[in-house]
Amino acid sequence: MRRTLFKNHKNHYNVQDEPLVISKALMDTLLKQNNPADCISLYMFYYYTAKWQQTNQPKATISYVAEGLNWSDTRVRKIKKQLIYLRLVKDVTSKHPTNNKITGHYIKINFIWRNNHPLSNPEGVDLYSMEKEEGNALSSNNINALSSYTSITPKRFDDFWRIYPKKTSQGKASTAWKKICNRPSEQRPNWKTIKLAILAQKKTPQWSDRKYIANPSTWLNQSRWLDDPNEMILYNRDDKPERIMDNGEWYYLDDKGRYKNRKGEYYID
Repeated sequence: MRRTLFKNHKNHYNVQDEPLVISKALMDTLLKQNNPADCISLYMFYYYTAKWQQTNQPKATISYVAEGLNWSDTRVRKIKKQLIYLRLVKDVTSKHPTNNKITGHYIKINFIWRNNHPLSNPEGVDLYSMEKEEGNALSSNNINALSSYTSITPKRFDDFWRIYPKKTSQGKASTAWKKICNRPSEQRPNWKTIKLAILAQKKTPQWSDRKYIANPSTWLNQSRWLDDPNEMILYNRDDKPERIMDNGEWYYLDDKGRYKNRKGEYYID
């Protein structure tokens, strides 16, 4: 089955500029289900993704949809199966024309226009054929309202640097950021996680004192976005141990409540 991408009309009409609209007949079908809210949510999410990718067969993996809707994978699969039964969506696999290898998995979006529309033969939305098939809502080249939920990319470093409260060693921080971006996607945090962690940690007693804010490269290298803000408190000197060890080297508590090694170098957590 050919994947269709939309072309603009001669008057430069852009399909992405139009609102998400479904017919009364389609809405009636969804409302008749025993879980209409879930069915509507998933269908509209697929519809939304299709518009961003400018195609009626968007790439929308289970994990991507689960993250976008804040659902479990099991819930996505369950409701997707229901939409498939209703013939509103369909799993489509594309294959290479010569070697028959699978080249992509897509979701075909169908649309009901009429109340007397037969469920066994729903009408699709194949319009304005276009040749390429690379459209992907997960691509960093596309503007996407869900980009906060996707794994971070090198381009996001400027956003990180803008909100991180300590502007020290930008080059090291950029290198640390790129290292994280080179991790497998499942091991990379998304931008929303990074942003919310920084905003939450900014409100902690520990970060109220600039000298206790980790350098940005340290924060990234140590995955400090995972730190619990509730644990980020300021201790009096009497509450701290006299010495701590880091990488086999002892750091001793000074009269200002900071740890320093024998070389006079301060410990940065």
